[in-house]
Amino acid sequence: YMQSGGRELKLDIALPPDAKGPLPAVVFLNGIGDRLPDRVKEWGIYSSWPKLIAASGMAGVSMDCDGAHIQESLAGVFAFLEREGARHGVDGTRLGVYAASANVSESSRFLLREGAPANVKAAVFYYGSPDAPRLRRELPVLCVTAESDLERVRDSIRALSSRVLDEGAPWTFELATALPHAFDAFADNDASRATIQRTIAFWKSHLEPLPQPSWQPSPERAILAA
Repeated sequence: YMQSGGRELKLDIALPPDAKGPLPAVVFLNGIGDRLPDRVKEWGIYSSWPKLIAASGMAGVSMDCDGAHIQESLAGVFAFLEREGARHGVDGTRLGVYAASANVSESSRFLLREGAPANVKAAVFYYGSPDAPRLRRELPVLCVTAESDLERVRDSIRALSSRVLDEGAPWTFELATALPHAFDAFADNDASRATIQRTIAFWKSHLEPLPQPSWQPSPERAILAA
């Protein structure tokens, strides 16, 4: 998707075997950079999540990242998918993101600012501390905190949730009770699976078309809503 740091940065894209036409996608963000020969997209979480997303009917995308140019690498991914995604089975106008642990800091700074990519429609932050220069009212966010991390992040999450209430941003906070850091890799139990299930439903609700009513708009209903 771009050249940086003397190397060609690549994306891996997982698609359903019966995919027809470009699909909405979830991008699994590398916000720490690769320490070659180690690549984040080869880690267990970042190689298996995209396949799970493909099995759920969307496209899953993982990425290389130049650690010396993280913000530029992130920008390059979303520009490439908007420009070239359709050729690779991805609807580049309907993208969700996932960032976890140390990847959350740079990823949230990239997404929660002026001029962030408009093609990102839903963001998920797992067991990290989002840094939000700006809370965007048009970007739904799911922030999941593992209970094992509470001692470390309690104050930052409390301050962030207070800002969300003050500014009316569309955030959902979830405490993953009794689950450890990196539960989506290590917790082989129903509590972890249920959290992952809710996360996939969050992406789907914001990336896939919503059911449209069969009835005509009601002026009376609109008056009552107002």
